[in-house]
Amino acid sequence: MVFQGWLPADDGVFKIIFRSVFGVTFALLLYFLVAYHPFRFTKEETANMRFYILMTVLFFLVIVLERIYVSPGEPELSQPGLKTYTILVQLPFWGLLGFWLARDVATFRGLLAKLAMMAAIFSVAHFAASRVGVIEAYLQAPLNWPIQFFALFGYFWFLYQFFSTAATRDSLIGMVCCSLEVFGEFHKPVVISGLVGTLIVVWLIKKYDSHWRLVVWKILLVVAFGTSGFLVINAITEGTIFDKMEQVFMEKYLHSSTGTFEGDPTYIVMKLSGGRTILWALAYNAFLKSPVVGSGFGQEFENDFYSGQKLPVHSQYIDVLLSVGVAGFLIALISGIWFLRVSNAGLYARSNLDIIIPCLAFVFAIGTYNAGGSVIWFAPTSYLLFIVVGALLQLGNASGMGISRRQRRRQLLRHENH
Repeated sequence: MVFQGWLPADDGVFKIIFRSVFGVTFALLLYFLVAYHPFRFTKEETANMRFYILMTVLFFLVIVLERIYVSPGEPELSQPGLKTYTILVQLPFWGLLGFWLARDVATFRGLLAKLAMMAAIFSVAHFAASRVGVIEAYLQAPLNWPIQFFALFGYFWFLYQFFSTAATRDSLIGMVCCSLEVFGEFHKPVVISGLVGTLIVVWLIKKYDSHWRLVVWKILLVVAFGTSGFLVINAITEGTIFDKMEQVFMEKYLHSSTGTFEGDPTYIVMKLSGGRTILWALAYNAFLKSPVVGSGFGQEFENDFYSGQKLPVHSQYIDVLLSVGVAGFLIALISGIWFLRVSNAGLYARSNLDIIIPCLAFVFAIGTYNAGGSVIWFAPTSYLLFIVVGALLQLGNASGMGISRRQRRRQLLRHENH
């Protein structure tokens, strides 16, 4: 993530490969094959992964078909498109890695705890550096997003620990540190994603955890202390904090320096979306030219909201529909529904909730961000997301989801024999 910001500004092939950490993926793939021997395990142990591999193969077949079939007026493969395909090729491996890492639940839990701690440290360092001008002076803007998504994971991890355990000091410190980056930077997509993930954590704790009363008390305490602290600080600064927050809200969220909106409803919606509705309309028109298999990843469109600058679609869902058509979109949709079904099995088993709930919140938060952005452009975040997805498939596999009756009967007989 650090080198991603320090590399030269040109968009050569070397930079695309380097920014996608292709070498790291290749090295981990070799380690994965040598250390885990993934082909030695039984069908019961790999039940969910078989469907994952099937959907991956089908998705890539649609990509190959789209590359072979050139639709009318289809753009040539661009540098953003090459970067996207380079990342897409690597993502299935990171899911496999997460699947096999989660076989040893205790070790995987320790790994996630260390990642959350790293996220807290990165959040504080990045937040402080941005306040003194270091980020703007030495690092490019794309560095901000991967760190904020990384902070999202740490925030959900510590949030669950804070709500579900009696020991709150360390989890509270970690949650506050990650909150600086998630909420303190006032980036609308990240803030909305953080709020959605927070609701997911609270709802899942209420539904599956036995510490709901403790959660209610802690929520009331956080709200009370947070509100009191803000009012005190605002009074000491004579209203400066509130005025600054109002200014940031108007400029970053409503894209208005005056707080007023003039024009028809379409223009107001376009302004509130940051010009995204223009991109979505252009992408929809391009989708109609090749609706079945799409017209390729990496397409950009001119946006008058940003002085005619060419920008990507800014919606992962629309981007998939545009790039691989209805065929690829349906494969992704079926995969998503199946993933939620498997994850739900892990929840009903009420085991490893300290892993499943924060990871599910992270998946839902990234899914929320993808409504108005494309996380595929931030390689480190995509890798972490697929590790989490693979781990949730393994935890669902351990609860019996995806295993046939015959396979489940074999597991029971093997257990009885032992």
